Amino acid sequence: MEEIDLVRYERLAALNNEDAIFILANHYQSQGNYVRAFSYLTRIVNTTNPTYLRKIGYFFEKGLGVDENKEKAFEYYLKSANSGDYISQYNVAICYLNGVGVAKDPAMSFNFASQSASQNYEKSRILLANLYRNGLGCEKNLTKAMECLSRCSDANLGVVYLKSLILLDKGYVQYNPDLAVNLLSKGSFDGDIRCMLLLAELYKKGVLLPKDESKSLSLLLKAAKNGSAVAMERLADYYENGIGTLKNHEIAQFWKNEASKRK
Repeated sequence: MEEIDLVRYERLAALNNEDAIFILANHYQSQGNYVRAFSYLTRIVNTTNPTYLRKIGYFFEKGLGVDENKEKAFEYYLKSANSGDYISQYNVAICYLNGVGVAKDPAMSFNFASQSASQNYEKSRILLANLYRNGLGCEKNLTKAMECLSRCSDANLGVVYLKSLILLDKGYVQYNPDLAVNLLSKGSFDGDIRCMLLLAELYKKGVLLPKDESKSLSLLLKAAKNGSAVAMERLADYYENGIGTLKNHEIAQFWKNEASKRK
């Protein structure tokens, strides 16, 4: 963050200038001085500025310079969301979906995700696609899920993975397993662990692809090296039972130990 004229902004902050207070809060946050940053944010708790409200909510959510308080975080996110802030609308949707600071309510999650997605926020489009795919807070609708994803960039590996899941669903009117496998291969090559795990499973079972346990093993090794505990647990099983490789109890134990470290 570029240097700012602290004396000038301190003077303005003393006059309750909200912009100056917010700038100082951002300045001290960037320095890792969360206590001081939050002390400035407390001066503007009565603000109606949605960006400021979201910032206060974030500090409460993460426990930055203040005791973590999910309920308070939700309260500020909701105020910001109701003022039209699309990032806060997404945050509120996540809170309702997972029961963070508020009781779980998939319908409310869908409502706020829709509001945010209508403002072209990609994270919300992806969330909305997930809700449609699973019928959470709405009727299950794979076509609408794919429509949401079609407006997102395929550079986002989460989009690639979700598209592949929809294309593999026989309930989808444009069911296309070949395209799904191509997307999973792309996602795996680009480093998406979820794509690696699913593609490894397809190779192991010989579903949609010729059975190839060695390719399945290679994908699990790549996912494990990227930190996937699930891949590590599966590797332990592969080496224990000689799936795609020779049995090796020492290597199996190694992967069991690595997986346990991540739990």
